[in-house]
Amino acid sequence: AACLGPNFHAKALEKARRNNEFEESILESCIEFGFLQNFGSNQYVWAHDQIQQAAYDLIPLPKRKSLHLLVGTRLLTTTSPSDMEHMIFLIVDNMNLGSKLIDDPDQKYEVSQLNLEAGEKALTASTFHSAAKYLLTGLSLLGPESWEVKYDLTIRLNDAVSEALFVTGDFSRL
Repeated sequence: AACLGPNFHAKALEKARRNNEFEESILESCIEFGFLQNFGSNQYVWAHDQIQQAAYDLIPLPKRKSLHLLVGTRLLTTTSPSDMEHMIFLIVDNMNLGSKLIDDPDQKYEVSQLNLEAGEKALTASTFHSAAKYLLTGLSLLGPESWEVKYDLTIRLNDAVSEALFVTGDFSRL
C-alpha cells in the first residue's frame, strides 16, 4: 500500500497484490490502529505522511525498483481501458520508478507510450512541470533507433516535451 502513494483506492491495492485474495482485515486493522483513514467508497488515506514513509521504508532498498515495476505492471495488466484514465498516473509513476530494470525494447516502448499519455493528460490539466517529467522519462526510454522503429511515438514525445519545457521556461533542456 505504501507504493500506491498518500491515498489509494482499495481496488488499486487489490490489483497490485500478488494474488487475488485481498485481505480486507489488513485494512481494517490499519484503520483500527490509526495508520489509515477510510473516506468511504473504499478510498484510503495514510493518517500521516510519516506513517506512509515508515511503511515504505520497510521495503528493502535493493527491492524497491523491482517492486515498483511489478506493481506498475500488475496495475497495467488488470486495469480496463475505461479505468485507464483514472489510473494512468499511478501506473506510470510505479513503472518509472522501476524503469531502469527494463531491458526489453518492446516494454520500453510501452512504458514510453504510457509516459506520453500521462504527459499529455498533465499538459491538458496545465500541470506543466509534471508533464515535462513524464515526457522526459518517456524520451529517456527510447533509443536512437526509435526514429525508425516508433516514429509516431518519438515525434509526439518530442513535440509534447518541447511544449512543456517551453511553458515552464526550462529552455536549457529544449
